[in-house]
Amino acid sequence: EELEPEKIGYYKYEGGKAILDEEKYAAYLAEKEQGEASQSEYIPSEQESMIVMVKAMLPTMEIKDDNTKLTVSGLYEVWAPGKYEVGEIRNWYDQTWECFQAHDNAVYPDIKPDNPAWFTFWRPLHGKTKKTARPFVPVQGAHDMYHTGEYAWYEGFLYECVQDTNFSPKEYPQGWKSEE
Repeated sequence: EELEPEKIGYYKYEGGKAILDEEKYAAYLAEKEQGEASQSEYIPSEQESMIVMVKAMLPTMEIKDDNTKLTVSGLYEVWAPGKYEVGEIRNWYDQTWECFQAHDNAVYPDIKPDNPAWFTFWRPLHGKTKKTARPFVPVQGAHDMYHTGEYAWYEGFLYECVQDTNFSPKEYPQGWKSEE
């Protein structure tokens, strides 16, 4: 008797012969059918569904610290011109930014990442772990200064802030400890 190629892996050997393990093969077919039934070009995957759900819930969550916000920063939208409220978070290139002054780009079109006006309305989030470290952003005021225990990348090196500072590791080296 010839083995059926699609059933390879579901045979057992008894008395020197390969015999189809009907129970094992039936379980495989049921699992396969269940998987195929849940997949469709019209029904999103579980992962896609979870991402949409979490993104919808994210604005209603009260995440207090920058580090947690950075940990989930892949879920935030990329900045685009629009109307923003205090506390909204957006990504722009290597940085995650939080709006700290409400504004509308239809009224104030100069408030955009490549314009100095940006820093009057948005602040960069600072990570407290090596994993959440972001490139150093020059400090514009007390709202975005670096605090002890925060990390930043500067000129290709990772630094930990060891003293609250408004300055870069190059400008104020005693405020930073190199992690390299």
